[in-house]
Amino acid sequence: MNVAIATVAAGNYVSFARVFAASARRHHPDIPVLLALSDKPGGRLDPAGEHFEVVDLSELPISELDAFLFRHSRRQVSIAVKPFLLQYALDSGFDAVVYIDADVLVVGEVTNLLEASSSNAITLVPHLLEPLEGGDRLSRELNILQSGAFNGGVVGVRGTGEGRRFLAWWQDRVSRDCRHAVAEGLHYDQRWLDLVPAYFEDVHVFREPGVNVAHWNLPERDASDWRLFHFSGFQPHHPEALTQYSDRLPVGTATQLVPLYLRALLDAGWNETRRWWEYAYGRFDNGVRIPAVVRAVYGDLGGDAARFGNPFRTAGTGSFFHWLTGPAGGNGGVSQLWHGVHAQRPDLQVAFPDPLGADEDAFGAWVVKAGAAEHAVPAELM
Repeated sequence: MNVAIATVAAGNYVSFARVFAASARRHHPDIPVLLALSDKPGGRLDPAGEHFEVVDLSELPISELDAFLFRHSRRQVSIAVKPFLLQYALDSGFDAVVYIDADVLVVGEVTNLLEASSSNAITLVPHLLEPLEGGDRLSRELNILQSGAFNGGVVGVRGTGEGRRFLAWWQDRVSRDCRHAVAEGLHYDQRWLDLVPAYFEDVHVFREPGVNVAHWNLPERDASDWRLFHFSGFQPHHPEALTQYSDRLPVGTATQLVPLYLRALLDAGWNETRRWWEYAYGRFDNGVRIPAVVRAVYGDLGGDAARFGNPFRTAGTGSFFHWLTGPAGGNGGVSQLWHGVHAQRPDLQVAFPDPLGADEDAFGAWVVKAGAAEHAVPAELM
C-alpha cells in the first residue's frame, strides 16, 4: 500500500505527536508519518531524531497563508490545516493518506483502516456505532449531534477525483468557518463532515469498534478490540481524569492504558515541550499580543482584508494594525477594533445602539471599565 499517515500539532503538543508517531510506526513500520507543525520550531526540533517527517506550513497548498494564520487561533490552525495536509500527502505521490489526531495512541495494527482508505475516495469514522442505552443516553447522543456524527480525528482520503473534490470543498469551508459555535451549527471542522455522504460518491463509513475509542464511546467498546485509543481531552498534569471534557468517566475505565500513555508522554518530553515556545503566530510583528476578538474582527472583513497585505505587519498607515487602532468615526473616541466588537455582540447593540453618535461616551466608558477585560485586549490596542 502506497499510503501515508498524517497528523498535526502545535509546538506545545509535540510530545503527543511523538508518542503517536512512535506507536504508529511500532505497528506499521513501513508506513511514513507526516507531521504538519502548526508553529515555528526555531531550532528546537531535530526531525532526524523523530518518528515523523516534519512538514512546514509554507509547504501546504494554503493560499494567503499569512491571512489564514491571522484569522485562526493556535487550536483553530491545528484543526483547519488537516485537509491541506491531506492534499500535500497526495501531491507528494502517495495514493492515499489517513489523518489521525496527535492525541491518539495506536495500540494495535490498523491494516483494515489503511486498506479502506486505499480503496475508497473518502473514509469516515463515526463517533457512535449503535443507539445508546442507559440513563445518560439522550445527553450523550445530543452531544454527538452538536459536535458531529463523524470524528474529524480519523479521516482517510484516496487520491481520486472524488477524493480531491472532497478535500477542496473541506478546505474552503474550514478556511473561513473553523469555529466552535454550536448555536450556529459549527464544531470546528467536524460538523462539515456530516454533509459528506450526501455530497460525494464513494464514501466508506468505517465501522470497526476498535478504531477511535474515546470518552464518547468507551462504555460500548470492548477493550480486547482496541486499535486506536483517542485520548481526547487528556491532561498529563491531571492524570486522574481520562478527559477534561467529561466527568462521568473516571480514569479507571482505561486503567491499563492511562499509566502507559502518561509515562510515554513524560518520556517524550511533555514537561519541556509544553513550555518550549510561545505560539509563533500569537503576536503582531511589534510584539503586541493578538487576542481572539482581533482575529474575529479581521475575519469579519472578508475579502476587504486583502488591502492590508500581511496582517501581522504593523508598519505604515496601510497596515491592519494602524486601521484597527484608528478611529471608526464619530468624535474619534471609538476605534475600529471596538466598533468591530460592537458589530459582533447583539447585547452591546441593544445597550449602545449609536456607538459613534449619541452613545459614544457611554460605549467608550464600557470599553474601559469592562470591555478590555472581557476580551483580554492588551493596553497597546486600547
